[in-house]
Amino acid sequence: MLDRSRPFFLLAAAALFHIVYAFPVHAQTEEWSVFASVVDRAGAPVQGLGTPDFVVRENGMAREILRVAPASDSIRIALLIDTSQEMRSELIDVRQSLRTFVNEIDRRHEVALVGFGGPPTVLIDYTKDVKRLEGGIGRLVARPGTGSYLLSAIIDTSRTLRKRRDLRRVMVIVTTQGPEFSEISYQTVLEYVRDSGAPMHSYVLRREGVSPTDPAAQEVELTLAVGTQMTGGRREDLLSAMSMTGRLQSLAIELNNQYQVVYARPKTLIPPKTIDVGVRKPDVVVRAPRVF
Repeated sequence: MLDRSRPFFLLAAAALFHIVYAFPVHAQTEEWSVFASVVDRAGAPVQGLGTPDFVVRENGMAREILRVAPASDSIRIALLIDTSQEMRSELIDVRQSLRTFVNEIDRRHEVALVGFGGPPTVLIDYTKDVKRLEGGIGRLVARPGTGSYLLSAIIDTSRTLRKRRDLRRVMVIVTTQGPEFSEISYQTVLEYVRDSGAPMHSYVLRREGVSPTDPAAQEVELTLAVGTQMTGGRREDLLSAMSMTGRLQSLAIELNNQYQVVYARPKTLIPPKTIDVGVRKPDVVVRAPRVF
């Protein structure tokens, strides 16, 4: 069951960042491209959409849609997994969830595993080898006496992802409530996320009666809430690790079935600050970057 409570002032925080996630198709043209997920109310991908179905607005101004097609290029997917001692009772279910995800995701995509119980560690570098990923997942353990370094892990991962701008990039975070030791502001973290070009998806295991009141925990909350909202990712709070398998499987199916929307943008020295991607179809959910 999802806990949809939001104790933080997200609207004011969101206004602080201009995050770019649309990409120029050709440097000398006015064509730009954005990737979007379209799902129905049950979370199933909506297929068969074309150019007449999409609407793109920048700074509130409608743009001409040039073409729409299923996204066919590869994605680099970073799975950031909390391996702190707070996860010791959750990792059995988390491992099953991750196995489901790596088996569901298309083989054209590359996946890496990063642990952040203690200083962030790349456990399995980017690979399409499912057996290698499953082996790494099987070795995931909670590290005794460690706390979370999630914000450091996001920065390290963002630095790596931004080096491969020829590929789409995605960041998936699995964590729980517990001590955070990174000592980094959420503004700084989101600057790195912006530069990486990676939508952020987060899955947080909540503990009943625990609220993020200390400053470090609040930086984590704002990073995940603002980051997912602005990059077009999912933000899901879970009360049980057993529910994570279905959520990660749904995300994998969604990533396998995104659209690439190519549209015309007037030449200008000042880039737009906002983007709004929608479809002319009722009862669907569109996930795409919202802010440049």
